[in-house]
Amino acid sequence: MSIFEYDHFDSPLKVGDNNPHMQKCVFCQNKLEVFSINDYWSIDLQEIYSFHQLGKSWCYEEGMDEEMWELDLSRYSCEVYFHHCNKCGWWRIIKDVTVSAKVWQLWQFSMAQQVY
Repeated sequence: MSIFEYDHFDSPLKVGDNNPHMQKCVFCQNKLEVFSINDYWSIDLQEIYSFHQLGKSWCYEEGMDEEMWELDLSRYSCEVYFHHCNKCGWWRIIKDVTVSAKVWQLWQFSMAQQVY
């Protein structure tokens, strides 16, 4: 499962066409049913770290301290959700991985598997 990329870095609760937390079906716009499910998938912390490093220049432009940017890969949690459209049958599984920074910061990464 690879990281699901979307083109804005706002709250994951904001709805956008390619936001993995959007709760409307991408085909029929029906409201999705959301279920929390067991996590059976391993995560690649090195992939998350590499993806996170792509935004490092943004960190310095915003004046963020290095300790708030650098990930502490020993402290993370995962949640997995099944989104299902009961109108057209489309579904996706989203895994949210929250990783602590070395100091006072949490970073959330979303990985998704979608069926079209």
